[in-house]
Formats: sequence, structure tokens, C-alpha cells
Amino acid sequence: MKKIPVLLFGIALLAISFGENKKVDKSQILNDWEFKMISQGKNKPNFNPNKDSLKYIPVLLHKGYDLEEIRSHFQWTHEELKTKVSLLSQANFIKKGVDNKMMVSMMVISEGEGEKISKYLTPVSEAITNKIKGSMDSIQHNVAQIECLKHFDFNDISLLVLSNILLDNGQIKNVELEYLQKERPNRNNKKYYASFQEKPTDSEYEALGIYGNQVEMKEGFALCRYGNQRYLPEVIEMANEIELQYLNISKTSSFKYPIITSECSEDLLKVSGFFKPDLLEILNQYDTLLRAEYSKSLYRKEISYEEFFIWIYHILYTDVTDRLIADGLILIPKEKVAFYIFQP
Repeated sequence: MKKIPVLLFGIALLAISFGENKKVDKSQILNDWEFKMISQGKNKPNFNPNKDSLKYIPVLLHKGYDLEEIRSHFQWTHEELKTKVSLLSQANFIKKGVDNKMMVSMMVISEGEGEKISKYLTPVSEAITNKIKGSMDSIQHNVAQIECLKHFDFNDISLLVLSNILLDNGQIKNVELEYLQKERPNRNNKKYYASFQEKPTDSEYEALGIYGNQVEMKEGFALCRYGNQRYLPEVIEMANEIELQYLNISKTSSFKYPIITSECSEDLLKVSGFFKPDLLEILNQYDTLLRAEYSKSLYRKEISYEEFFIWIYHILYTDVTDRLIADGLILIPKEKVAFYIFQP
């Protein structure tokens, strides 16, 4: 996972015990928290989780504060708090615990917690990394047969293939269906995973350094970028330039980013399918370790193992991606992310 600089006013103090709630000063918690979700179609919140300080209710509940302490800190009226709690409860972001007190029911991950998770995932990360390294010849051969990618040097698409296709976007459904074997949680009659993750405000990387896919639907195509620096101003500016290049593709001599058609997408899913048995074998091999860490953690009181795992899996494949970068098997593009066009 990327090493992200800590803020001077005490982020380092956020590394708390996983086995219990230990309050720390709220001023050391109320930093930048990114909302992340795993969803499809209309399965998403019907409100903005980042608006009106809503995100700090789950974050502070996770850190051991009760609702009255949170209300007092933000100087909300009792009616304002009631409205916010109702909204979050309906979305299953928070819930009543056995003692009738409100508690968080989504995964909240601070920098300190992310670092602890990454450490105990080390043997799993190493096993997956080694399996990919041993399969590189087959992976490269299979990718070279895909029509929309055969003209690209593998180095130029290595982040897209080895991280996004092999581990993330191309694999996540396989992990859910064949390892977790459980549907996504119900949130106000919609099904999606949700998380708040801490991001120091002085970092150019996204929360916890996690790599992800950004898809912007346009008329007749989607402009996509994969990486963990997707929202930097220069990356967004480059996205605008690439869109213009694509719209004027008939006037240019070349377009240097992959154009992935529906047929090409199916071929890429075959590449992830090729690696699926190895990945599932490793996850099942370390299942006892993963469940033991969950049982020792604070998260066991808040969320299911499935919701816990789906987010630590993001930390896991991010660590694998960084290991492959360190080994020179993945090259980060000069644009800082992997751009591509999806053309249905």
C-alpha cells in the first residue's frame, strides 16, 4: 500500500486497538474521509453521504463516541440530529446495537486501521503476487490475442491488465460469488457495499492508496481511468483532452489509449477467469487467518464478515499491485492512471 504522509496535528494517534474502542480527540479524527461503494446500476444511496457532515456520524460512532457527544460537537439541534440519524439508519449506515445505542453498520477504515490490516494480509499478498509472477508468460500470451490490445506494448497496459482486470474490476464478482457466496447487503431496498476511508488532505493518493476504476458515461461511450490518483487536477484535465481526442479520432493519425469494445471486454474477462482458480485457492487457503482477524477486530460488532472482507480485499489487491510495481511488472503510466475507452 502507498506510504501516505501523516498530518502534523496527530493522525498518527489514530492507530487504535482493533479489539476495543479507544476514544481519541475528535480534532484528530475529523479529517478528509472518502466515501466508497461497490454497486451496480441504481444500487446507490439516495442522498449525498458527504453532505452536511453526515459522514462524521458513522466515523465517530466507530471511534467510540455516542450520538449526544457528536451532536454537541457539531452544535446540531436535536431535530437536526434526528433527521441525519434517520437518513443514515434507513440506508443501513448505522443501526441500533444490543444495548439500544446507535452504532455504525458499514466499514470505517482509518489510516492506522488500514496499516494494521495490510500487515496481517502480508502472507496473502505475497502468495498472490508470486502466483501472478509465475503466470506472467500465460497472462501476456492471452492478452496478446485480444484484438483491441494486441497492438499495445504490455508495459503500457500492465496496470490496466494486472490490477484492474486480474484482481479488481474483472475479478470482484468472482470473489463475491465463489468465495463469499453471499449477496451484497440491503441498504434501503438497494444492494451495495459502503465504506468511509480516511485520506490525509496533503496526499496526492486516494484513501489508503487503494486503486479503483472511474467510469464517466458519455453519449455512446464511457471514458474510464484506473488508478489511485484519479481525481488530481492534472488527471482530470488529461481526461478532458483524451475525450476530445476520441471524439476527433477520425482526424488524428493515432489514438494511444485502449478502446475496449463489448467483445474485447468479454475476452478480458476470460483473462481474469484464467486467474480465478489460483486466486480462490489462495483466499480459501488463508480463510481461517482472515476470519480470525475479523473475530479479533472491532468490526465483528459492526458488520458481517462478508462486508469486512470485501474492503480488506481492496487493501489486499492494492498491496499486490504495489508489489508488482516494485518488481517492475507493472509500470505506472506518465498520466498517473490507466486511461481507456469503453465502447459498447
